[in-house]
Amino acid sequence: EECARSIAQRYGTLASDICALGIVDSELIKRVSDDCPMTFAEVTYARSHEMALTDDDVLRRRVPLQLLSQKRENSNGTVSGK
Repeated sequence: EECARSIAQRYGTLASDICALGIVDSELIKRVSDDCPMTFAEVTYARSHEMALTDDDVLRRRVPLQLLSQKRENSNGTVSGK
């Protein structure tokens, strides 16, 4: 449930496409790491729909931005820091 909510917040109407990957392979719903909200389904989706070439491409370029955004949001209630 938390996973689906998290994916819906990040992907909006595309969340069902990502969650569908988890229905086919339940391993994909697992988080990439405990510190990262991104699931393996999101990495798979990025490779097949967002022109990411490798898992490393997704994890090095996109995850740090998500973690930074999440850290800012947790510290002062806004993503932008305003």
